[in-house]
Amino acid sequence: MKKVYDLTYFTIGMVTLLAVILFNIYGKKIIGIIPVLLGLIVGYFFSLILGAITGQEIVSFAKVGEASWFHLPPMSLPFLDYDVKFYPSAILTMAPIAFVTMTEHFGHVMVLNSLTGKRFLQRSRA
Repeated sequence: MKKVYDLTYFTIGMVTLLAVILFNIYGKKIIGIIPVLLGLIVGYFFSLILGAITGQEIVSFAKVGEASWFHLPPMSLPFLDYDVKFYPSAILTMAPIAFVTMTEHFGHVMVLNSLTGKRFLQRSRA
């Protein structure tokens, strides 16, 4: 029978989750603002240490060692390298999200109008 779960990776996940929770609860100032980033860093270093202790290759630097120092990414220009396609399903999926975002922004501006007594939606005349 094939082994599906490994306790090593579960332990790394739990240490990472615990670090995020602790940074979120006890972090002051900037530490309390970025608990997920700090938890990922803790989990990364924990996996490095755990891999060194157990001899298991959890984090591999092989691709980093093979990479060139300077490299330009592949470039592609629209209409020259490929044809641009429009997908109605993607447009219909994103349109409500854009509408909600615009409405939310308009609501924030209206609240700022009432709090400050200024009219931010009025055009200024130069």
